[in-house]
Amino acid sequence: REKKIIFSRYPLGPIDLYKFHQIKPVILFREPFEEISSVYVKYDRRPEEIRLKEINQELLVSKIKIYEKYINFWANFASQAENKGKFIVINYQDLIKNSEVVLEKILVFYDYKINKEFVKKSALVHSKENTMKNLWGPKLLKKKGRFSNPEIKKEQQKLIKKNFEKILSETNIMKDYNYLKSIS
Repeated sequence: REKKIIFSRYPLGPIDLYKFHQIKPVILFREPFEEISSVYVKYDRRPEEIRLKEINQELLVSKIKIYEKYINFWANFASQAENKGKFIVINYQDLIKNSEVVLEKILVFYDYKINKEFVKKSALVHSKENTMKNLWGPKLLKKKGRFSNPEIKKEQQKLIKKNFEKILSETNIMKDYNYLKSIS
């Protein structure tokens, strides 16, 4: 039987090729403020002079709710005894800091043979630093996509931080995040 790896943001989008019980997920999670503020900045399409002065409260709340749905689903899934051994949990920060180790962990989980040279090359080629070095420039700054101007992003993050913390305190995101972190 062939091995297939499918990337998804389930439960935020459907798994349309397989049934949920057929998957062995690698659950990738990220520190809540980093995740939510990054997505907020990406989707805040207002002119820069407005984005840097006013919070889009509706957008912020919607991005928090989306992350809450995601992290709550996976924390609940991971906590069920019947799912033990059917998944692994990866902290995004660990993936960034120890890419080779985490990639090997994923390959072992899926019973792939390890080729350390391929793992090392993959970690290097797909590193944030390498991606930014090869893609960053005037063209990329003009695009409204995956990458944004880091200085503008920092300013927007500062602006939303206080509102973010208040809204976050009304959710279970930190509880679920800490649980996933404890088992990663």
